[in-house]
Amino acid sequence: MAKKQLFGIFAPILGEKHDFPVILLDKTVQTQNQNIVRKYGEVRRRQMREPDMLNGSSVKTQTPDTFPILHYHRFVKRTTGAEYKLAFTKAHIYLWNTSTKAWDVKFTCQSDCTEWDTETYNDMVIATNYVDMVLEWDTSGYFMPLQNTSSTNITAATKADPCQVSATAHGLTTGDRVFIKNVGGMTEINNLQFVVTVIDVDTFTLDGIDSSAYTTYTSGGTVVEFQGINYTGAEFLTKAKYVTTFENYLILGYTYENGVSYPQRERWNDIGDETDWSSGDAGSKETEGNEVIFGFKIYAGQLIIFKKKLRIRQWLVSTSDVWNWSVIPGNIGNLSNHSIVEDPDGRVFWLANDLTIREMELGEVSQGIDPIMKLIEPSSAYLVYGAYIAETGEIWWSIPYDNALNNKVITLKISDGIVKSWGELDIATPCFGNYYEA
Repeated sequence: MAKKQLFGIFAPILGEKHDFPVILLDKTVQTQNQNIVRKYGEVRRRQMREPDMLNGSSVKTQTPDTFPILHYHRFVKRTTGAEYKLAFTKAHIYLWNTSTKAWDVKFTCQSDCTEWDTETYNDMVIATNYVDMVLEWDTSGYFMPLQNTSSTNITAATKADPCQVSATAHGLTTGDRVFIKNVGGMTEINNLQFVVTVIDVDTFTLDGIDSSAYTTYTSGGTVVEFQGINYTGAEFLTKAKYVTTFENYLILGYTYENGVSYPQRERWNDIGDETDWSSGDAGSKETEGNEVIFGFKIYAGQLIIFKKKLRIRQWLVSTSDVWNWSVIPGNIGNLSNHSIVEDPDGRVFWLANDLTIREMELGEVSQGIDPIMKLIEPSSAYLVYGAYIAETGEIWWSIPYDNALNNKVITLKISDGIVKSWGELDIATPCFGNYYEA
């Protein structure tokens, strides 16, 4: 039997050669080394990610609806310094309760959604999913529509099928969607949204709600009508797919306004005021090209509007036009809003419409992992979710690999604008998030 050869591993720059066989550090790390990473001239064990939230005792905590988390949002409230962790599933928004180590419901969707987009603006969280109205949350109570134009006090609620609610001069119309809160006794109807059928000027029923076995109503409560964002006259924006902030404006993309879908439209508020969409600098724009909007990202001091086969630069001007726009040459667009990732050097990467990973200046960077990229399920490409992982100095993308669910993670190591290595990890997770609990 041949004697084993011993050798030393040295960094290409810092290593010193001695009188025994050596192998250079950069030759030892390959894409197949899934659990190690080379950083700062050292081989380190890759800090893997848990796919679930832990309750402080290394016990995984499931969301109450049992659905996968599609999106996280870390919010630090400026006025108090308090930190909040929000999780979004296809049916609910949850807040991580640091005392009970569990998820608390903060919103229930009208129906299941496929994706969420969120942003922090004016010390609150803005959330949208193209199913429900654009929502806002300031850490008190529940997520509510960004604009509520009317609310009425409740005076009674019956135990019946359907549940009948009394609210003097409620002003509702059959088919309206409402939110009920602060009811005493019949708490089962609190913090939920309903479609109503009007009985008369003072009473309405909650469609499909059998309250026969609910607790008896005792007092109080408020019914809030959901009307949406009022942008002109009696017209409302009721849904949007994407949200971002730029130059102190809140910008919505791929909107649904006055009963009509506008997949190429962006709409913005008056500067600094999330309640004003009809005066001052507020306005809207049909973006160029025939492709729908697929997300936003700030790059080099400009807002980049990503469309399916197009990118548009947007920047602030000092005239009454508010903005100027310019199409970026080339037919390169984007397939997933959450695939857009910025690294610490300000480079922006995303999943392009030709199933490659691209960067704004470098162009395609995914040649080294092309066979895997080409097996991303095209119909599920919108699920691709990316994040920069500071501990490893890598960008990770969760992808639906030859599947309709995210079942693999690809990793990119880049330094000084040069692609160092690609890797792959067998991790099934739909999204990434971060949270620092005191």
